[in-house]
Amino acid sequence: MEELLEKLLKINGVEGALVVGKDGLVISSVGNFVPDPDSFGASVAELLNHLDGHFQARGVSQRVTLDQQQGTAHLTAINEVTYLVTQGGPKVNLGRLRLDSDAVAAALGEQL
Repeated sequence: MEELLEKLLKINGVEGALVVGKDGLVISSVGNFVPDPDSFGASVAELLNHLDGHFQARGVSQRVTLDQQQGTAHLTAINEVTYLVTQGGPKVNLGRLRLDSDAVAAALGEQL
């Protein structure tokens, strides 16, 4: 699993990648996260549950991108209960990140 996540670290500007369940438990992580991967994973789970609660008529979230002053967090659904999350700097190539995240999430889906 770490080998697949490390592919995302090769994208210029990506600082870390992790797999997190909707319950907030981190299954695997590589790279650096601020805060630590476990706190970041818990925050992601809280965000996803909040979004899905507000937009439940449209189904569960498949992709979420948060652009902030200090960087970007990109979430891609692996399956109904697991997400691939990347954290990157403010100049990360979002197009490449989205394409590669989709490919990695599909490969992770076969493993989970």
